[in-house]
Amino acid sequence: MVRYYVLRILSIIPVLIMVTLLSYAIVAMLPGNFFTRYLIAVAMNARGANPRQEAFDQYEAVLALRGLDKPWYTQFYYWVEGIVLHGSLGYSFASGKPATQMVLGPGSPLWWTLIIIGSSIMVGWIVGIPLGVLGAAFYRRPIDIILYSTTYILSAIPPFVAGLAFFVIYNLLHPHDWLLPGAWGIVSHDLLHAPLTWTKAVSHLHRLSLTWLIVGMPIVVTVSRHLRAGLLEVLNQPFIDTARGKGLSTWQVLFKHGLRNALNPLISMSGFMLTTTIGNSIIAATVLYQPNLGGWIVIATRSQDQPLATAILLVFGVLLAFGTLASDLLLALIDPRIRYN
Repeated sequence: MVRYYVLRILSIIPVLIMVTLLSYAIVAMLPGNFFTRYLIAVAMNARGANPRQEAFDQYEAVLALRGLDKPWYTQFYYWVEGIVLHGSLGYSFASGKPATQMVLGPGSPLWWTLIIIGSSIMVGWIVGIPLGVLGAAFYRRPIDIILYSTTYILSAIPPFVAGLAFFVIYNLLHPHDWLLPGAWGIVSHDLLHAPLTWTKAVSHLHRLSLTWLIVGMPIVVTVSRHLRAGLLEVLNQPFIDTARGKGLSTWQVLFKHGLRNALNPLISMSGFMLTTTIGNSIIAATVLYQPNLGGWIVIATRSQDQPLATAILLVFGVLLAFGTLASDLLLALIDPRIRYN
């Protein structure tokens, strides 16, 4: 078991290298750069004998100052060197601030992003597992039909539509506590700068409940439907008949023998769920005015702020890599067949 864990943890090293390369390459392949607009502005305002050449000369001088005149692989080498030796992700072209501080600093929206993603996944599993078990226990009965139909309808609703609907309903039901951009959608506006108290914590949970409805709803649908199908398959296995023959009740069979085996496919899908949750959290944050690192990558990409956009992509890539690693290690802990093989 220890050998399996060590090998699996070491295998993430080439994955992280590939994530780093892809994060840099995706942004580097965009046409132009942050200073392209500078070239256009200089060309339009130049008054010399050859304004076009004057604009290009100033543009190339700026690129040389920022190191963008070198080949992409040279820029990539210096970027990786800065990460490994100095823990630096570069400097934002737009703000001039260190990208490491902007993405990983105390004021970064990354931490609220992780809270939103983590709590939404947790709520999705807590709600989805009982629904899946009920569907399998009462197969083709009214409870199962209602749950199956409800999850089928919910799976067809795009998160953006659900977010707008919940946003409008919330503001109609709370005319004196609207979701405002100044309050960031995570706390009531009158408690934004107040110290953390029970009142502020309840306000946070109140606002995050909308996020759980948008981001956690696809997780609930995925977990409940796949768990129901997995349990129905497991309950037809011979060892289940043996457990029933020993006098175990239906619920003992479900939770002690069926649920443990039916959870394996879901745990292996956790990486996919994490990817979906990150995308939906960006949508929820945009609709509900919540801090989210995904919104920054849109702004950085539009302005072609290469260091900031690359740093955010790298953070999300590393998050997905470690999320997949955690799901594999958890699956090996639950299913002994994996670590024995």
